[in-house]
Amino acid sequence: MTTTLDPSAPPAAPRTSLAQQGTLVLPSLASFAAVMLSAVSLSPVFDDGGWFGATLLVVIAVTAAGAIALALRAPLFLVPIVQAAVLFSVLVARFTTDAPLGFVPSPDALGQLRTVLASGMHDIDVYAPPIVVHDGVVAITALGLGCVAILVFVLHVAMRMPVIAGAALIAVYVVPSFVLDDGSPWWSFVAVAVGWMVLLASDERVDVVAWGRVLRHHEGPMSSPLSGVSTGALRLGALALVVAVALPILVPALTDTVLARHDTGIGGNGKGGIGAGGPTSIDPTVSLRRNLTQDADTLLLSYSGPAPTYLRLVVVTSYADEKWQAPAFSPNSATQVLGALPPDSDLPTSIAAAAPTRSYAIADAGLSSPFLPVPEHLSALTINGGDWYLDSGTRTVFGQATSSDQLTWQADSLQVQPTATQLRAAPRLSGSDLTDRLSRAQGVPATIATLATKVAGDATTDYDKVLAIQNWFLDNFHYSTSTVSQSPVSGATYLDSFLKDQSGYCQQFAATMALMVQSLGIPARVVVGFTSGTKTSGGWEVHGKDAHAWPEVYFGGLGWVRFEPTPGGGSNGTVAQPLYAPQSAAPITGSSRGGQTGTTRQQDATKRGKYVDDAGTAAAAALGTAGPGTSADTWRARIIGALLLLALLAAAVPAAWRWLRRRRRLSAQAEIEDMWDELRDTALDLGLDWPTSQTPRQAVDRVIATSHLRGDAAAAATRLGRATERSRYAPRPPSTDGLADDVGTVRTALLARADRGVRVRAALLPASLRRHDDD
Repeated sequence: MTTTLDPSAPPAAPRTSLAQQGTLVLPSLASFAAVMLSAVSLSPVFDDGGWFGATLLVVIAVTAAGAIALALRAPLFLVPIVQAAVLFSVLVARFTTDAPLGFVPSPDALGQLRTVLASGMHDIDVYAPPIVVHDGVVAITALGLGCVAILVFVLHVAMRMPVIAGAALIAVYVVPSFVLDDGSPWWSFVAVAVGWMVLLASDERVDVVAWGRVLRHHEGPMSSPLSGVSTGALRLGALALVVAVALPILVPALTDTVLARHDTGIGGNGKGGIGAGGPTSIDPTVSLRRNLTQDADTLLLSYSGPAPTYLRLVVVTSYADEKWQAPAFSPNSATQVLGALPPDSDLPTSIAAAAPTRSYAIADAGLSSPFLPVPEHLSALTINGGDWYLDSGTRTVFGQATSSDQLTWQADSLQVQPTATQLRAAPRLSGSDLTDRLSRAQGVPATIATLATKVAGDATTDYDKVLAIQNWFLDNFHYSTSTVSQSPVSGATYLDSFLKDQSGYCQQFAATMALMVQSLGIPARVVVGFTSGTKTSGGWEVHGKDAHAWPEVYFGGLGWVRFEPTPGGGSNGTVAQPLYAPQSAAPITGSSRGGQTGTTRQQDATKRGKYVDDAGTAAAAALGTAGPGTSADTWRARIIGALLLLALLAAAVPAAWRWLRRRRRLSAQAEIEDMWDELRDTALDLGLDWPTSQTPRQAVDRVIATSHLRGDAAAAATRLGRATERSRYAPRPPSTDGLADDVGTVRTALLARADRGVRVRAALLPASLRRHDDD
């Protein structure tokens, strides 16, 4: 049987199943793969891989729900709603026990899920990575990546915007960049980049799967495995990599972590966690910064007792890799709290025996911490719930699978008040004891040692040297939380900036003073906790603004002694009582720092004013921050300026490329196919529909009809269409005379009928470069 083909009939559209495969299945799989590749970048944040299974289940469910919704021709606005419903159904089925049918997100089930998520937020807030994987952490991770999967699916599959969809993957990569001490590992960046490339490549393949590739006479055979994927995917992928690298430079908060510089300040880095039976670490700066800036007025604690007191939370003992670090706390090497506590090995027995005892009743009012705030020189502790342990080396109290939430505790502390005479007479440590304590500070910058020696001046005793450093801060620096977004002590850049600007907040003062003291061969450490708070009728209240850090210095025969270099004595700029750096037998108050009266102190500061200025200038110069054009901010400004210039040049590249292509196609050496391609690309740039299945005659007729071309423009378009047909099917190709002018005539008419915005977009972002860039 003979079949007659009608050459004038338009080609049949692809079958529905094939179209769905090309425009739905392939992009959906690519969306799933891209999200899971980006999820791999989160691996260093967790202690093990227990989080991955729930995330995989959520992403599969969300992607499948979106694909089914699109296959059923659901409206675009309904697709993310369906996906969100499926997301919460999966989370309810995985993390709750009382849901109807096991998965229906009823109000009670959502309430249980909310509790699980809250516990996860608590763990993320207080623990330093790698975080031990509990249900709360897994639920938050699955919820976050489920939301990312919804966003990527809608942008990539439903809206066909793979470049913007890929930008959502960067949000996942940024998470470890923020929280890891050394930033994200290189392979996590590669995983995200590959995921983005998958989105770009799948988008390029959609038309190929749906219609098949249209070959032109100058193209070779489809032997390449990348046939159908234009170089646009590769160029866009390269652009994505450039953006991902440039983003941290443009955003100062990301710079140091992404580029492998630390931004954790005082923090721990041990593995394991409370509740896992292993060592636990916390990043105290996380809570401290939040309390100072976001939760300043939030009530955290209340307590009653005979006198106000500082409350210690975590002791930070060692300095290495340009940051102070808290030790890892483990129940295996600690003493369980059961009332009376073992004596402090750092406090001499004679001092402890002579010190009176003070008792405090403390209640958690909103802190909810795995570390228990307790007064200095703790001697006994009774807690009304949970398993709590005392770290013998730092006297830090930490919980086992519990927190201070809603708890009350009774704490006894020794009132140790060494006099200035005792501190001056304290013997210097020697031998292994001194070596062990000083070895906790590794890599103290040489410029800090130089500065400390100058500030200590002619002081002969350890106490006078430490006091001189404290007074130098009090006399010449001022308190400010405007630098709270920067790391207080991590990296020479922040240290340089603090010493140059002579402005900062408590962590910077405490950490810098501890470094200076250590550089003089005197053991020092940093404590994170709270000042005494606000007096009330029933005792004292501690708010977020009372979060504080201070240095402690070790004196032989006396133990650890607190000093206060922060102007005002507290993190909130108010004088905290008592300020414990005694100059005389009496404890120091806010009106008499260092045992000196206000008048005497002012005169003393005046006498050494020139020296202090010289020391500060010398320190800034030695640290390389005095000269313009050499600071980190200056270099950042230069880099941003260079990137902006590159961005402007990059923005001009598409227009320039399109202009050069037009000149080549309309040159004297151009062929008819070149001129036809130019007409097609002009239509695409202006947003006109140009189906690849149409013949030249059909395409010209469509352009004339949709753009309402008349007269010379319509005649020119018709001549070009006929010439293209003859060049493809006639034995001899027609002449090209006048065809370049015809293209110019049609192009001018199309531009005249387009809106200004369309013309601007066509010039700066020509769509033809993405759709047809294989010439």
